Amino acid sequence: MVSRVRSHVRRGAAVSSTHHVGAAILIVVVGWFNPPIVGQQPESGPGPHVPDSIVLLGDVVYAHAPGANGRMIELKLDAASPKQSQDTLLPAVIFVHGGGFRGGSKDAGLPLVIAFAQGGYLAVTIDYRLAGVAGFPAAVHDCKAAVRFLRANAKELGIDPWRIGIVGPSAGGYLSALIGTSGNDGALEGELEPSGVSSTVQCVVDISGPIDFTRFEDGVRREYLTLWLGDDLQEYKRRAKEASPLTYIDDADPPFLLIHGTADEIVPVEQAELFNAALIDAGVETEYLAVEGAGHALRKPELLVEMGVFFDRHLGGRAAAVFRKRLDHQPKPTDAPTPAMKRDR
Repeated sequence: MVSRVRSHVRRGAAVSSTHHVGAAILIVVVGWFNPPIVGQQPESGPGPHVPDSIVLLGDVVYAHAPGANGRMIELKLDAASPKQSQDTLLPAVIFVHGGGFRGGSKDAGLPLVIAFAQGGYLAVTIDYRLAGVAGFPAAVHDCKAAVRFLRANAKELGIDPWRIGIVGPSAGGYLSALIGTSGNDGALEGELEPSGVSSTVQCVVDISGPIDFTRFEDGVRREYLTLWLGDDLQEYKRRAKEASPLTYIDDADPPFLLIHGTADEIVPVEQAELFNAALIDAGVETEYLAVEGAGHALRKPELLVEMGVFFDRHLGGRAAAVFRKRLDHQPKPTDAPTPAMKRDR
């Protein structure tokens, strides 16, 4: 069961609704057919199919940053966009891969960005510095630099610089959330070029991302977070609040879609519940999808439609139609129950 809580409470206009979908529905944002688990890398082999209608540019350098040995390294992205000329500027979506701050690459997002491009977006999947190269806040600086890169080059890319969204699972969900709540906060902006351009985004999808590092149990902290925030407990406590998206919430934050499994064994679902409540309290538009019984790895593709609807509503693309068409062509078991939806307004 998927429980949905949608709250449109921005700046005093409060309307809320709760929806329940009666069949188990999960989401994957990396891959479509035979999808890998969210946050994992796809198996090695040929890359995803690129339709003739799509232009895919690989290994575009969006910034240079200090590496582990002090030498500058290139930060790269892959970009997909419609091949046909557009009469209007395109919206843009950034995919941030997961991997527990220690692994993963932009390759994980290729199927998703191609699908978004089919829906009239310029979509990019980015690499960022992993914790083995540089700890907090390096990856945050990288993601913000990617936003600034798109905005600074909006004319050349054919995008609307004020219609940029961001999405990611797990560590990528965390980074997306922090980009959303921190806005142009100087403490997290970093010094990577291009500078002098806003790093704000217009909407965020956070999938299974940690939100408040001060609440994690010691076992999880040591397994996943010491490289990111420091091994010393006192250092960790000092940096945990500074690194948490919850710290920066205010009423200027963009709309959020939160997706989280209720049985998540790595990032407790209470993290999403806490985040959703804090966003509502601040007057931020938020929609929360709780996937009953699901763990940290979310697989099924149905909620890609929900994600597409969210981005289309806030950015003006047509991704939901692409995801619906693909879902309609998925083979379905003959005994599969028909999802039932109950809406409580």
